[in-house]
Amino acid sequence: MDIPDLVLSGPDSIAASIPFIVGFTPRDSLVVMWLHDGRVRLTMRMDLPPAHAAPHDWADAVMAHRSFNEEVILCVIPADADSARESNGELHSRELISAMLEQLSETDCQVRDALLLSEQCWWSYLCEEPECCSPAGTPLDLEIAEKVAAQFVFAGVGRLPDRDAVIAVCAPDPVRQAANRSSVREAARARFQRLGQAGDRALEWDTWRDGAIRLVLESLIDNPAAGSGSEAEILLALCDVRVRDTVLWEIAHSNEHDPHRAFEAAAALLRGAPVGVIAPIGTVTALLGWLIGDGVRAMAALDRVWDEDPDYSLAELLGRSINAGLPPTSWREMMSGLTREVCRGAQVWLPAPGVS
Repeated sequence: MDIPDLVLSGPDSIAASIPFIVGFTPRDSLVVMWLHDGRVRLTMRMDLPPAHAAPHDWADAVMAHRSFNEEVILCVIPADADSARESNGELHSRELISAMLEQLSETDCQVRDALLLSEQCWWSYLCEEPECCSPAGTPLDLEIAEKVAAQFVFAGVGRLPDRDAVIAVCAPDPVRQAANRSSVREAARARFQRLGQAGDRALEWDTWRDGAIRLVLESLIDNPAAGSGSEAEILLALCDVRVRDTVLWEIAHSNEHDPHRAFEAAAALLRGAPVGVIAPIGTVTALLGWLIGDGVRAMAALDRVWDEDPDYSLAELLGRSINAGLPPTSWREMMSGLTREVCRGAQVWLPAPGVS
């Protein structure tokens, strides 16, 4: 995410940043922030392991995402402040953090901090001086928290109350799906009928694609508040790979649109997409989520894609990139090596008129 001049200078700013970076206020979670060249490149959130789980196995799973990063910040966020310490007085999840620190000690990846965070306080797993840190924790600086929150809000980055609310952004809306199902079917039939009646089919395809690209770009970038009457045409248009890839090329090369509004517009279309046209809009939504640094909603969108088409190739590529911890800039770098003409000349797939 483009957050100007945001410096994670200590536990207070780290604690205030996590809900915005993750997209919601995590609970009972392990948050791992990987840094490269002094910048946070990947933030992972996962549920804390159950008591019977082997800490080193979980540490292995986390370390698999280290990639090229040189520093890391580890944060444990318990379910509530009352569970910050175990019954024996140890900090919550001490064994898990110790296992991760042990593995990190064998690499050249430096641990910038390892923290236990509650809503009001923080504790450091790295502090070995009993007189340094209070057993009750160090109170969070609310003034720093307010400044950090203001910077995120200024950049257009919000947060939701919990993970379920985040996932719901991409969840299907059965009422809108039912309304769009017949509209998409009719739009597909009309498209094939016009193609069949055209004297020059190649020209007809090109004319339709040019119009479809403009329609999608207007809906996602120029005018995200487009009316629902064009949803069927947009969903159908993205099923054409030439249209989809050209739209993605335009998004990668455009610096004038609001990426957060584009994501919200795509997510709204995904919620109303009926079976048969979910994969393209789901993948576009996931990509837009990744570009704003929202891996949680990006993966939620990809789950919708894989439910419909487990072999959708672009979704598979995108999922591997996110899971590998590649920064969103890697997509722009890849697209910079392509021309618009190359994207416009890709192969085509269009759903049959009987799309369900």
